[in-house]
Amino acid sequence: MRNRILASLLVAGSTLLQTGCAVGLAPAGSVVFVPEPPPPPSPLTRDQAVAVGRSYCYDRGYECRLKNANLARNDGVWKVRFDARGRHASGKLHLEIDAFTGELIRADEKGKLRRRG
Repeated sequence: MRNRILASLLVAGSTLLQTGCAVGLAPAGSVVFVPEPPPPPSPLTRDQAVAVGRSYCYDRGYECRLKNANLARNDGVWKVRFDARGRHASGKLHLEIDAFTGELIRADEKGKLRRRG
């Protein structure tokens, strides 16, 4: 009887190890499942960061031409710069985008892009 229980635990344990879970035995003899931690998130690619910036431009009615996009390694922030033109407006657009979430952190509209009101 004891050998059957051990054999079934070994089979279940090997199946769980193949799926990426760790198995441990609690003092009472029950099986404890410990999931592996998720891998760290990967940062946005340059193209993804530029796409977020272009979306910001188009939402405001600007036609934007990319000047440059740089990843600030220490901050985890994409700095994307555009030359922007809109109806009766032109200037520079500087965006800071979180490299892991894709959220817009800061937007500076310079020149005649600033909205009045």
